[in-house]
Amino acid sequence: MRHLNDLIRLLNPPSYVSETAAQILRKTVEGSNYKDKTLRALAAASIYLAYKINGRPKSIRMFTREVGIDKGRLWRADRIIHEKITDINKMIKRDDPTFFIPYLVTKLSLSNRVMYMANYLAQLAYKNGLTNGKSALGVATASVYIASIILDEKRTQLEIAEKVGVTDVTIRNRYDDLIKNFDIDIML
Repeated sequence: MRHLNDLIRLLNPPSYVSETAAQILRKTVEGSNYKDKTLRALAAASIYLAYKINGRPKSIRMFTREVGIDKGRLWRADRIIHEKITDINKMIKRDDPTFFIPYLVTKLSLSNRVMYMANYLAQLAYKNGLTNGKSALGVATASVYIASIILDEKRTQLEIAEKVGVTDVTIRNRYDDLIKNFDIDIML
């Protein structure tokens, strides 16, 4: 629990995320002995899953950067949690691109108008099945990119990619999907 408390102080998640993470960690370590490094990874994975369960997912890249843990170590801890708590997948909400948009708009210092338009584009993409098999963060990032261009608050793909933690290729591919499927004409 010490590691969980340290990470909670570092990340400052909402209280319901902290409580869910504590329940996950408690169920996982119950009756088992783990090394200190593994316990830290389990605490991080518990918080990561708690965000997903409570409908506030974070991308793996953003999360590992904030926590300072290796992706491989996080995935191994995630696997341990899934082995101990077999019904945890039923609790996890499906990734929705609109969950990421407020974070992206804030990170890029864009207006609320961009957020509303990006949410609209992301919801259209979700309803039309364009998010199936695609990263929710990638779709959200492309939606914010398109909305920022339309509303004349332009940011470059590279600038967005660096600040958000996705590749510019991801933004470009999701951008192409949205532009082609919604027949949007953008003059640069």
